[in-house]
Amino acid sequence: MLGWFKKRRASPFVGTWKLVLAGNEPPQSLHIRAMRLEIRIDGTYSWESVMQDQWDGMKLQGNGTWELDGERIRYTTGEGPNASLARINGSRLLLEPDFVLKRDGIIPVVGIYERNGDRTAKQS
Repeated sequence: MLGWFKKRRASPFVGTWKLVLAGNEPPQSLHIRAMRLEIRIDGTYSWESVMQDQWDGMKLQGNGTWELDGERIRYTTGEGPNASLARINGSRLLLEPDFVLKRDGIIPVVGIYERNGDRTAKQS
């Protein structure tokens, strides 16, 4: 559970985000039709995506934990602990590298997301 101070610092990142760029290209360059990332104030996150092309309609999802560490977000995935540089620019979130995205399944890429819906609904 995040303490009060960490919650206050974390609040700009909390919310539901829609993937708009993957490595400065449209998500479709990674065969992704749509992807949503939800970052919660309780230190957890989840994601889900719908694929296209040869994987048309396949749904993928995952979850983990996260915490702020300076300008980085430390997070867990199925691969173990990792860290991303995290920045907010207007209504966009930049994760470098992204929590999930990898070109050809191995090369980490930058994920750029836009806010998707009401970010205050999931903070309680």
